[in-house]
Amino acid sequence: MHKWIRWAALIAVGCSARLEVGDRGGGDPGGIGGVGGGAPGVDENAVAGGNAVGGDAGAASVEELAGAAGESNAKGGTAGAAGNVTAIVVPVGPPGSWGATCIPGGLVTEADGTPASAQIRILAWCEDEGSSCDQGKCYSAPECAEGPSGAAGALQTAQTAPNRTCEMWRANVDESFGATGSTVDTSGDTAGTAGAHNLPDASRKTGVVALTASGSHVYWLEYGTRDALGNYQHDGTLLSYSIANRTVAPLVAGLEGPVGLELTASHAYVYIDGAPRLGTPIRPKLLRVPLAGGSAELVQDGTRHRGFTAVGARAIWSTEDQLYSQLPDAVASPLLFASTSALVLANDAKTLFAWNNDSLAYTPLENPVFTAWASDLMSKEFALHDDGVYMLETIDGGGLLSRAPSIGGASVRVRPLGAGTPSQLKVVGDRYFLEVTTASSQQRVLTATFGNDDPPVRLMQRRARHSLIDQLWVGTADALFWSNGRDLFKQPLPAL
Repeated sequence: MHKWIRWAALIAVGCSARLEVGDRGGGDPGGIGGVGGGAPGVDENAVAGGNAVGGDAGAASVEELAGAAGESNAKGGTAGAAGNVTAIVVPVGPPGSWGATCIPGGLVTEADGTPASAQIRILAWCEDEGSSCDQGKCYSAPECAEGPSGAAGALQTAQTAPNRTCEMWRANVDESFGATGSTVDTSGDTAGTAGAHNLPDASRKTGVVALTASGSHVYWLEYGTRDALGNYQHDGTLLSYSIANRTVAPLVAGLEGPVGLELTASHAYVYIDGAPRLGTPIRPKLLRVPLAGGSAELVQDGTRHRGFTAVGARAIWSTEDQLYSQLPDAVASPLLFASTSALVLANDAKTLFAWNNDSLAYTPLENPVFTAWASDLMSKEFALHDDGVYMLETIDGGGLLSRAPSIGGASVRVRPLGAGTPSQLKVVGDRYFLEVTTASSQQRVLTATFGNDDPPVRLMQRRARHSLIDQLWVGTADALFWSNGRDLFKQPLPAL
């Protein structure tokens, strides 16, 4: 419904900002095209023709010159004679602004003259995060579930327009604290020592606070709301979006302040802060929810969000000083995996890799015994693919992708990534995604494949918030999904 409200606003703004209507030409108006319908006059911004859906055509004009007599539109209706219609043309903003031309795409060279120098493929884009480049102009992103819209000028779905951003959801945001999705307080999410006196206080989180995806669904958490006195309203929610059906459904409601989200093949693991009154210490817990539907069940009390990885339906996660695992069985309890901790966990179905305190170690998943991973390159920004460990480097203001054997050894730089500081390396099949933050605090998300040397594609760029919102993006085999804390967007992937 909010999308139709947007288009109603578009129609109203278009009429009031661009046209002053005098006597209409003959014929009945038809929607947008009915105000000054007919052949256009001198300026291309004058509205011409009847509405494509129906209605008879009128006449169009610009400030000094009236247009020619109208012609009947595609759906029928009688042509009208030229009328006394005066149009006032309001200058359109710079490229990339709402209603203006898109910022053109193409190949650009970044970090020239450095080891990070690379060609980057940029899609045509718009400055406003809620805009989509449609037929060369920046308009509000259409809903991912809606079809072509005559009022929107033949906007189509992302399925039929593979490079167009669409909006798939608008979250419930707590306006009582002035939050609009542009900032989210993450002070309650940082890892630390357990204990009531060391736990951070409950904060003004609101809107979308976590986002992840499987091969078939996108999942996200909405934190919930507080009243004017800071009392939590017990309305945290886990939701899912079906990639195939383009439908949204809540998986579980009534969560007490959800702040972290991870997936296995069978369950969503949800970290909550306990949602106490604003300003009082949090009460963290780890829950899990069956992806097939069902109630949330307690996994661990006092657990805060640190490292997590899934081996199919088996979950492995870290606390401050231990690693635990849990099988998908309904009655399965957490089991101690190893007496160590980790900030980052990853696995290749046979071996578990754990990063903690500037070191990387690995162990077989069965009969765990950790071995220090010996290489000349160490970074917590690592991901696994085939028999290699891929890591991100920053040099001379640009990024590089490097690879070392999974058993350790010398690393080799395999790809330059252009300007900015790279982070958040994520692998999906033969494709990888990463985030880049530029010196001017612009956040970008790139994707490329391990299978060829085609230029990386810049899928999204926006102002970096330096907050939780910067982490709200996830790539799949077919699309990039991201959120600004309020809205969730989808950008289909171009062919690589």
